[in-house]
Amino acid sequence: MSISTNTINIVKTSLNHLMKAGAITATDYDELMAAITRQEASEPAKTQALITRNAGAKMLGISTRSFDRLLKDGTFHPIRVGKRSIRINYAEIENFCNQSP
Repeated sequence: MSISTNTINIVKTSLNHLMKAGAITATDYDELMAAITRQEASEPAKTQALITRNAGAKMLGISTRSFDRLLKDGTFHPIRVGKRSIRINYAEIENFCNQSP
């Protein structure tokens, strides 16, 4: 059974308020948070949003050839979807864009 991220965040917030109010002990809070963390870690990986090289290049504002150089140097990890077709995980490009210089 999968618990939504929204529900997990509500439970975490509620536990925090309950601990501050003295309704649960700090030890119980720590054990419950550890159980939630284990549950999150055991959740199956969500499906990946895959995009083309052209879309990735447009996201970065560079040419397809420059994007190919990033693939070649290992910045991004292509996923083969056919004999000659590859896709790139959207999250990889998003993380790359969010990195501070």
